[in-house]
Amino acid sequence: MTPRPSRVRALPGRAGPPEHRGNEVNRGLVQESWYYLPTPTDPSTTIIPIRGGRVVDTERIRNP
Repeated sequence: MTPRPSRVRALPGRAGPPEHRGNEVNRGLVQESWYYLPTPTDPSTTIIPIRGGRVVDTERIRNP
């Protein structure tokens, strides 16, 4: 069973505002991506794609 996408409203309260926001069109649908850059306590770049006001995935890229 696929988990249901979560709502975006709670995201800024938990993670704070993103360092960068980007938009792209994928198969005719607009997708917004929020980017969180590495910090000394969290050395990963986190990318959160949002479609239709819902988080659809979370990608964490470990930086050296």
